[in-house]
Amino acid sequence: MRFLKRRKKVTKEDIERAIEIIDDKEFEIISRLGTLERGIKEIFLKGENPTIPKMIAYKRAKLLANIIEGFKDTLRGVALEIDIKADFDKIKTELPSVFELINSFHTSLTTSNQNIEQLIKMQRKYVTRMDRSIHQSLARMEDMSESVEEIKREFYEKEGKAILEELMAEDAEFAEAIPAEFKRK
Repeated sequence: MRFLKRRKKVTKEDIERAIEIIDDKEFEIISRLGTLERGIKEIFLKGENPTIPKMIAYKRAKLLANIIEGFKDTLRGVALEIDIKADFDKIKTELPSVFELINSFHTSLTTSNQNIEQLIKMQRKYVTRMDRSIHQSLARMEDMSESVEEIKREFYEKEGKAILEELMAEDAEFAEAIPAEFKRK
């Protein structure tokens, strides 16, 4: 029976490998985010509005960058717990008289580890839901072809203005270079 098999214990090396993989993915996402940001700035500087898919891709890349940073923090916490557990195991073998106190603390750490695993699962579900939500939003936008102009206008008024304000707040040179009619929008 598959469910009776013991799971392999996660080692610090496993965590470090996972962090390296996540670092690679984070680099890709941050690179993509930079590309999108530069593209959106160029479009705004021309006095035009970026396309809806480009703005959604920008928002999605920004969200994924934040989620990945959360994953890395979680993995660093797990690595710290593994180190602490190893230290306590060492103390347990060297000082048997202190074993009971350490054992209760070890139990607390085990519970924390389980909670972190649940947190990781929740974050995975969150990413999946966000991805699904983004895909559903894109599908809905494609289905609304007869009211595209109205949707574009509303979207530009809300999201375009928000992104423009965000980019202007982050980059003073960009804010000065943007056409005056865009600043009034």
